[in-house]
This record gives sequence, C-alpha cells and structure tokens, in this order.
Amino acid sequence: MNYIMAIGLGVIAGAVLFIWSLVMLWQHVDNPKIKEHLQILLYFVDEQCDEYEIPARRIAIIMAIQQLLGWKRLFLPTIVVGFVLDVLVKVIRKIGVPDLHQAEVNENGTNQP
Repeated sequence: MNYIMAIGLGVIAGAVLFIWSLVMLWQHVDNPKIKEHLQILLYFVDEQCDEYEIPARRIAIIMAIQQLLGWKRLFLPTIVVGFVLDVLVKVIRKIGVPDLHQAEVNENGTNQP
C-alpha cells in the first residue's frame, strides 16, 4: 500500500508542477504564438476542473479512473480516488490557472460582469 501511496503522491506532485510551470510560462512569455498554445493547454485544464465540479461528472470521472486502475489490478476505494482528485483540482485552482472561459465570454460581449 505504501508503494501505491508514493506513486499517487508523485503523480499529484508532477501534475501540479507541470501545470504551475505552464501558468508561469503563460504569464511571462512575450511570443504571441507560444502564448496562444499555452492558453489552449490552460483552457483545457480549466475546462476539466469546471467539469469535475459538477457532482454527476465527478462520480463518472471517479468511476472511470477506478475502472482503469482495476484493469491494471490496482484497486483503490472510491474515497481515496475522490480525495486525490479533489486535492488536485483544489491545488490547480490555488495555483491561479486563469479562468479563460470567463475571459472568452467577456471578449464576445455576451456576459458582462
């Protein structure tokens, strides 16, 4: 079980570090082409976090991960998978991934805050 926990913590740390580096690059890069590509990646991350916050989608995502792990013969309780995903989404939100959906709506002028 310690082996599985170490892998889980490593995956979380790696994902958070990767996303943090994307955010830092996006904020400081001057090249518009690179910034556009980074914005696409961050848009995808933000979209996934938004979907995860919907309770029905959260359950579906947890079940899909459990099925994937079960195929590899790694059985983790639902509460553990849910906790890991909750922590990952909370850390991603804390890092400051820009809410690009809101910026897109404001540019179109359809939803002014």
